[in-house]
Amino acid sequence: MLPSRVLHFSLLVCFGPRARPFRASWTFPQAAAMYNMATADEVKQVKNALRKELRLKLSTLDDEYILRSSASVATQLFELPEYQHCKGVACFVSMPKEFNTQPILERLFQDGKSVYLPRVESIKDRKMVMLKASSMEDIAMFPKSKWGIPEPPNDGPPRVEALDDASDLDFFVVPGLAFDKDKGRMGQG
Repeated sequence: MLPSRVLHFSLLVCFGPRARPFRASWTFPQAAAMYNMATADEVKQVKNALRKELRLKLSTLDDEYILRSSASVATQLFELPEYQHCKGVACFVSMPKEFNTQPILERLFQDGKSVYLPRVESIKDRKMVMLKASSMEDIAMFPKSKWGIPEPPNDGPPRVEALDDASDLDFFVVPGLAFDKDKGRMGQG
């Protein structure tokens, strides 16, 4: 059985000693009861229903609100000692109605951090790699995935992968559709 948790919507979560959802405005009490289902199929159905509900709520958020909230989160992120001392950061390029990561990506490069971004290798096999980007100009040249998100290309000069020995990755900015009070994450699917 899965633990009974009430899920919260959040724009971003950072993991570390001060980890917390920065914004949690909607709770789903009905999720706690549904989440106690025993089978994997039932849990999958509940997660899909929650994703649908969350996406509907996200679609109603004003773009200006998202930008203001994103700026607030970015400020908090840059104040974290873990950020200030890290060398390499895994981040993501945001989708519409998602936490805006562009200011974070810009600041990562300004601060001299190595930046690693995801590329989906296989949807079926659920395989993704994190590859080093060299600049905002580099990211602007990335081809777009089927979701319209820029991803590091398959061709061109080789890129450092986050799991390579040469990687300096030591900090993650994690996207998510929902987080619970214990920092459990629900992704896009």
